[in-house]
Amino acid sequence: MRRPVRTIGAVTDVSDRMRADAAVRESSERFRLLAEAIDGAFWMADVHPTRVRYVSPAFERIFGVPAAALMADADAFFGLVHPDDAERVRRELRGQLLGQPFDHEYRILRPDNAVRWIRSRGYPVRNPEGQVTRYAGVAEDITERSSAEVARRESDERFREVGENIHEVFWMTDAATRKLLYISPGYEEIWGRSRESLYANPATWLEAIHPDDRDRVATATDAGTGGASYDETYRITRPDGSLRWIRDRGFPVQDAGDDVRRIDDCGMSADIQARIFDPFFTTKPVDVGTGLGLSMVHGIVQSHDGVIVVQSEPGKGSIFRVYLLATAAFVAEVAAQPASRPPPGRRMLYVDDEEPLVYLAERMLQRRGYDVVGCTSPHDGLARFGEAPAAIDVVVTDIAMPGMTGFEFAGAVLELRADTPVVMTSGHTRPEEHAEATRIGVEALVLKPNTVDELCDVIDGIARKAATRPRRA
Repeated sequence: MRRPVRTIGAVTDVSDRMRADAAVRESSERFRLLAEAIDGAFWMADVHPTRVRYVSPAFERIFGVPAAALMADADAFFGLVHPDDAERVRRELRGQLLGQPFDHEYRILRPDNAVRWIRSRGYPVRNPEGQVTRYAGVAEDITERSSAEVARRESDERFREVGENIHEVFWMTDAATRKLLYISPGYEEIWGRSRESLYANPATWLEAIHPDDRDRVATATDAGTGGASYDETYRITRPDGSLRWIRDRGFPVQDAGDDVRRIDDCGMSADIQARIFDPFFTTKPVDVGTGLGLSMVHGIVQSHDGVIVVQSEPGKGSIFRVYLLATAAFVAEVAAQPASRPPPGRRMLYVDDEEPLVYLAERMLQRRGYDVVGCTSPHDGLARFGEAPAAIDVVVTDIAMPGMTGFEFAGAVLELRADTPVVMTSGHTRPEEHAEATRIGVEALVLKPNTVDELCDVIDGIARKAATRPRRA
């Protein structure tokens, strides 16, 4: 065996190659970290032939199948697309052959039968000669966003359906810019002006208000942009010179940060509400309806010694309540029951701007032993109370009344006689209203609708408590 006498070798500087390999590894690692960090499924696919080069792990989480299945067979993707969207997606993906970016939304049907909405965006990758060799893109699960958008569209459609068919005026403004966002068709019937003219020049709304009411209404609406609700009654002058009385209620719509974004209103105008029971009165187009329906109902109810109370709540529309007196058989049944203890307080001042409610309160509370003085105006009620403050045992007042709020009325009553028991009623209350009622000395706040028994239980308890206190003149 011959022994080697020398060794021959060659040394090559591979620094550039090592740096290049390191750069490739570093670039690949950055790509992997980026692809796996994004919420969507990142993918790359060759165009000719169609073959999936890479799919990030998020694909399995979103689509419910392993990424390897897609890399093994690119056509497996179409088996995941919802049948109702499959043909459209195939058609849109053909645009890849033209080298155009794409951005489309579709549904998938996962193996667990869950339906998810996907937004897929793809971009062409070209070789040095400018030819498209592959596509890269991201598929995102947008199910939650799409569901929210569908719900918003449905809500918008319901809102518009209601807004376009009610005869009241519903409006919406942007609190920051004062821009009019929406006004319902009822504006044209009541104001006698077109909606288009108001959108073009919102100032015409204020200009139509009677000069004697304009400053007051402007002040109230300015307060509304700061987050305060308002309830104003005012007059408008129509283009034909006629006057109409309007009751306008606005309330703020706040975002999650308690910033006021919109001021909304919904309700029946005072002039229409005053005429709805008139024979042949209607706000519908000519030849649509006779205007006799409500008039006939009103006549039937009146013939049975009953009344109809109409309420129009902000954001809720209109409510009609029919009140009928109890039958003789029912009265006899009640009379046979043990009588409740007569209230120590006998004389009551009842104030509400709804005349039917005052009428019913007088009749039904009198049956409970009260001598009721009913007033449909807070100013009239204050005058009656001022005639003999010591003669009134308890005062019941509504909160929302034109000309003077229930809080203002209650405050004036308590200034005349500080120990007067005052009860307030309202169809809806806010925490700040409870706080204000307590601050000025109101004994109780009762929600409408309420029965006579419910109201009397509150009043009787207050009257008994008041009877034990020294009476001030």
